[in-house]
Amino acid sequence: VWAACEAAGIQLDGELMDGYAEALEQVARLDVDTVPEDPDEAVRRVVVGTVMLEPVLLTLRLLAQRELSVRHAETVDGGRRRADSRR
Repeated sequence: VWAACEAAGIQLDGELMDGYAEALEQVARLDVDTVPEDPDEAVRRVVVGTVMLEPVLLTLRLLAQRELSVRHAETVDGGRRRADSRR
């Protein structure tokens, strides 16, 4: 997948991947910390929870990207709203 990203012009390096790994370790810690003690419930949480939670995590990532982009645009624009963003 890494090679495919680079072939598509998305350059990755060890430093970037380390940053992603650190962020995702926090997510993994939350996952592990919420696994129930009961073995049947643990399996259910891990299997079903992982599948069901993936779209939620993706949505949170996209919302965070949007928020950061808006903040960046406001900083670049000196706090002024652009005419096309007033809709």
